[in-house]
Amino acid sequence: MHEFEISEKDFFVQDGYSDVDISNMFVMGEEGAFADYLKSMFSSAADNEEAKTLFVEGEYVTTEMDMEIINRITESPDNIPLWHDQSKILDYIMPLLEQQAQGSLTTKHMILIAGAAGTGKTIVGFRILAEYWKLHPNSNNNYRCKYTLPKSRTIKQVLDGLCNDESGIRAVFLDAVRGQHDLLVIDEAHRITEFSNAISSAQIVIVLQDDRQRVRGNEIGKKNNFKNFAVRNGYKFTEFPLDYQKRSGLGSYVDRLDKLLYGDEYQKDVGLEIDVKVYDDIQDLERWMNNCHNFTPSAKYYASYCWEWKSRNKPTEIDIKIPKINPVFQKQWNPWDDQYKWYLDSIDKVGCIYTAQGLGFDYVGFIWWDDLVWRTDHWEFNIDKVTQYDYQLRNSIENNANNQELLLNIYRVMLTRAKKGLGIWFKDEETKQHFKDVCLLEG
Repeated sequence: MHEFEISEKDFFVQDGYSDVDISNMFVMGEEGAFADYLKSMFSSAADNEEAKTLFVEGEYVTTEMDMEIINRITESPDNIPLWHDQSKILDYIMPLLEQQAQGSLTTKHMILIAGAAGTGKTIVGFRILAEYWKLHPNSNNNYRCKYTLPKSRTIKQVLDGLCNDESGIRAVFLDAVRGQHDLLVIDEAHRITEFSNAISSAQIVIVLQDDRQRVRGNEIGKKNNFKNFAVRNGYKFTEFPLDYQKRSGLGSYVDRLDKLLYGDEYQKDVGLEIDVKVYDDIQDLERWMNNCHNFTPSAKYYASYCWEWKSRNKPTEIDIKIPKINPVFQKQWNPWDDQYKWYLDSIDKVGCIYTAQGLGFDYVGFIWWDDLVWRTDHWEFNIDKVTQYDYQLRNSIENNANNQELLLNIYRVMLTRAKKGLGIWFKDEETKQHFKDVCLLEG
């Protein structure tokens, strides 16, 4: 029961649960004891392979954010169970929604839900929307609530493609919101470039954000900026962190990645569980990706924006070419006009930072170029290699420190898109070794 802390075990021995045996109950912080217990329960015999396969490779129900579950949430919110940290948020918000439905809510509320990739921010946002709709069953879809995005053509196209007309969900860009609202959910809120009147027009504002997913200099959606805005505009500000990673094994990997990129320290390590491979030969990466794609369309390439997007205007042009390799590795960037089709199934087109945020895939192949390289004891930032093609980044540059933070964040976002397996090819050998030392604990 990874959602509970050791101090919370006493809950299960209170009146009403007196018949519960907690001797074999394991909570957060008891991972080692749980592993030992499992070892004691399973036979080590060689003929136990079938049981091991079922245990390791079986299907498990989680609450990781996959766009395909959106309709299930709207049809019946209870279809998607929440983890402990998510439930605490809903327990706080439900009385506010009920008071609002009764016309007795007199206070404005801003609830900020902060968490890294895979912690379930979006799933909580949709669950809150669904609970609002349950409380307003006769609104004939004229809901005074909105699910909004600061920007992201990709997420909007994917969401519009996946949702049917009955789902009730339509993503709108934040700058298109007009009028007064009961409830405003702002996803990818770290990417806002201004605090518009739309934000202050809602009685309840749900902010879903991550400071380390800011990837442009003009993005001002930091936690402290939202807090200051709330105070200035008469909101009661409440923050909820989401720490538990919903994607299988991603939590420990993100901890190691944050140590790699930012120098963060972390207390414990329980193994990656997500399959991370480093390839010396990019052709081996390509073969691995093709094998992944043979049994699932949820496999995508990502790379930093270091090549010109020629195919946007000339569909036959090749964008990414890596020479001195036989055969030459070459791909196109993701298409401009149909991001939903690319999301559903495309192994030959490479995504960049603009098609990364908010999405996750089973398998990701990442090309680590020389815009970010490790030298002895520090990162070197060759941001000109990106800005020569990425005009949005170029136009938002503020100062050198800001540029470095943004490039680290860009890499962090793209390196946290995988849910089951991540394959990486490095142009730079020293950077590759540093990644292996920190993230794979080699050396």
